Amino acid sequence: MYAENVEKYLESALYVGSTWDCVVLLDEADVFLKERTKMGLQRNALVSVFLRVLEYYDGILILTTNRIGTFDEAFKSRIQLALHYPPLDRDGRWEVLRNFVQSLSEAGENIDNKEISKKLDILARYKLNGRQIRNTISTARQLAQYKKETLRYAHVDQAVGVVNEFEKYVTDVHGHDDEEYARDQGLRNDGIPREVD
Repeated sequence: MYAENVEKYLESALYVGSTWDCVVLLDEADVFLKERTKMGLQRNALVSVFLRVLEYYDGILILTTNRIGTFDEAFKSRIQLALHYPPLDRDGRWEVLRNFVQSLSEAGENIDNKEISKKLDILARYKLNGRQIRNTISTARQLAQYKKETLRYAHVDQAVGVVNEFEKYVTDVHGHDDEEYARDQGLRNDGIPREVD
């Protein structure tokens, strides 16, 4: 019953995509892409349904995943273009930070753009992904608003410190960081050496 419901929903979503001539995005599509096994009959049915629906779809469908190691082999021949986004390096983090700071400034937020911009090199050293950077800037902004202060480097630095503290705690608990875990579990290999600052 579950696979049938999913099939109807997917067909409906893809029909709308075709009718409106638009791009369909399935974010975190891991549930549909996961390799089939002998024991997972319900999972196998779900993957088979997705393969069948995908086979007849004519439009543009974007699937996102960060678990490429669990990919079912049958998808390789059905994907016309696969893009790999490696983790952000220091320059990439600098650009993302600059864009977030600039967008806050352009939106009229109460921000010391010059002070924060001068410290982007320091902030870019922290090994954060794009989502963590966005959340850090958002948290810093909320902290400044709560204190009724101009958003300054100190707010951003405090937010980054909290993120790093949590990441360190998780690494200590698990015995490895996210990249090592993903590689060890066969989920993906980010393929970049760890940065030392």
